[in-house]
Amino acid sequence: MAYLTPCSYGCPVKTNVPGYVDSIINGDYAEAFKIIKENNPFPSVCAWVCPHPCEDNCRRAKVDAPVNIRALKRFAVEKGKKSKYPQRARNCFDKKGSIPGGDIAIIGAGPSGLTAAHDLVQRGFTVTVFDRHDEPGGHFFASIPVFRLPREVLSGDIAMLQESGVDIRCGFEVGKDAGLEELRRKYRAVVLAVGMQESKMLPIPGGEHPAVLPALPFLQRANSGNPMPVGRSVIVIGGGDVAMDVARTALRQGVSEANVVCLESPEEMPAHAWEVQEAREEGVRLYTGLGPKEILFSRDEGVQGLEVQKVLRVFDEEGRFNPCFDTGQTKVINGDNVIVSVGQAASLSCVRGRLQLDSRGNLMVDRDTLAASEDGFFACGEVAQGPGAAVSAIASGHKVAESIAAYLSKTGPRKPKAIAVIGNLPDKVSKHIITHKRRNLKHLKPETRVKSFGVFEMGFNEENALTEASRCLRCGLGAEVDISRCIGCLTCQRICPYGVPAVESKASISPDICQACGMCAAACPAGAITIPGLKRESDGDSYDRFSNPANPPLVIYACRKTVGRKIVPGTVTGYPVLNNAVIRVLPCIGALRKDTLLTNFARGIWGVALISCSEGCTSGSLYTAGRDAEFKASLTLLGEIGIDTGRLAHLNAENQESVINKLTDFAQKVATIGSLW
Repeated sequence: MAYLTPCSYGCPVKTNVPGYVDSIINGDYAEAFKIIKENNPFPSVCAWVCPHPCEDNCRRAKVDAPVNIRALKRFAVEKGKKSKYPQRARNCFDKKGSIPGGDIAIIGAGPSGLTAAHDLVQRGFTVTVFDRHDEPGGHFFASIPVFRLPREVLSGDIAMLQESGVDIRCGFEVGKDAGLEELRRKYRAVVLAVGMQESKMLPIPGGEHPAVLPALPFLQRANSGNPMPVGRSVIVIGGGDVAMDVARTALRQGVSEANVVCLESPEEMPAHAWEVQEAREEGVRLYTGLGPKEILFSRDEGVQGLEVQKVLRVFDEEGRFNPCFDTGQTKVINGDNVIVSVGQAASLSCVRGRLQLDSRGNLMVDRDTLAASEDGFFACGEVAQGPGAAVSAIASGHKVAESIAAYLSKTGPRKPKAIAVIGNLPDKVSKHIITHKRRNLKHLKPETRVKSFGVFEMGFNEENALTEASRCLRCGLGAEVDISRCIGCLTCQRICPYGVPAVESKASISPDICQACGMCAAACPAGAITIPGLKRESDGDSYDRFSNPANPPLVIYACRKTVGRKIVPGTVTGYPVLNNAVIRVLPCIGALRKDTLLTNFARGIWGVALISCSEGCTSGSLYTAGRDAEFKASLTLLGEIGIDTGRLAHLNAENQESVINKLTDFAQKVATIGSLW
């Protein structure tokens, strides 16, 4: 049975989070990017705007704080991409051209539609995606403010989709350029992925006045460079992320006051906490627990303000949305414009009379297959499942692609693999894990960022990324026991600093508890224990080509807890005397076997340096004394087989400068000793 980590399980597209974080810590950024992209055709976009539900499930939170997974994803994507972002995605649609026909037509080039197209093209189907906007991307392109999602980032992801074979045709509106019937005649299946692109308005006095603006058109106009004119002060009605986007956009358009009014208390607001915090930092004023009663106008019919009433409750006893007000407690909030951001709805005029809608006007779909009411029609994204995060729409795109492939090939859906989720981190383990402060992305000062639509969130540099990646507990990458080789000797049980192995006749190691330090694997006399991704040897590296004694070939083994904080591999190998060094990151120096050391020397490496953390594996651990004993035993072994013990060094990492100095001294010493063979 496969084990899924809580962070990956919390991700709607089940991204292998420990896998790409481990690749980051090993400096393999291309592999990290590849892992991220496996389940997500929008790796760059999600690295900028995903609400990171993975972090809500991170087991590191029980120790100190969740790993900053989204920031690490952004770092991996930016470092791992082979090509730069294009300024614009290709637009290949000729409006006068005919509809090409083929296997599948997808209406809507947003995250769900393009994901479905990507998956179906990979399966060998011909797919055409139609979109009414001038550029693809759906909500990503039209509504998310450019200061949160730079358009070149979106264009880069869409360009990769086009390169994979997805045919995107923009400027095409169903019901105007062609009807559903024509699409269905020319394609074996049609997918509705139109999202929710209409803003809901409020049925209150004054709500229909032209000075009362809907949220989505306001954002879309701002993104297009043709913003809606607003006055000195705006009032935004709503408490979600879109409302925060509207208020922050208004500030960047030059308003002096941006006020947000919402029914919910601060604790009940649907907007994510960081969105609210960033809005407040920029000067957005929140009026919580208040409901709109009437929009007030001056004599010249300009907006004067909003009359609000106190909210007694938002949800009833059964948890349903059912606001109750105290109509006797009212106040007026002054403002020149009111922008309504209380939800979105799908535009379904093109399907009325053809596909079934429910009593509320929503498209009816089968929840398991996402099939619509008529044969050959499917839906995905928000139009099928309601509003949600973009990454959930991407997951919906995967799901509908699976259903369509089964429908067209006349086979049933694939049986899901049996998956177990790794459990909570036990107290007996978490209390021993050494705490390290979470690294957060830096933001421009609020007074600076509100002056433009430029990016305000700065990505990690390599040092910060490696430091944050080293906080990952490597859940799911723990020790695996080959029962056929285990001799039940208790060695693993004696050496584990966390007390994980249980040994009866054979050893067993729980994936819920193992911290993947690798010490048991190194110590097991039967070689019955392995650690996924742990490199035991030099993996074929040859140093025969290095002949300059001033730059000796070295292997440097570094404890992962030192990476970023005390050693940055790219910086180390940038020094001339160290440019022939290969750096191997280990979960713990105790994971290094003596036979691995000997293999390095047998391959012609002149010297091996070990860089360990100063605190050991756990708080209060006796590992440090054992590590020193192992190092002394290794020196003795080298001496016994005639290898100069000066070729092996154990360096305690204090800070980056001291590590460089110690490694430089060691390299010069090894160069003086000369070639081993």
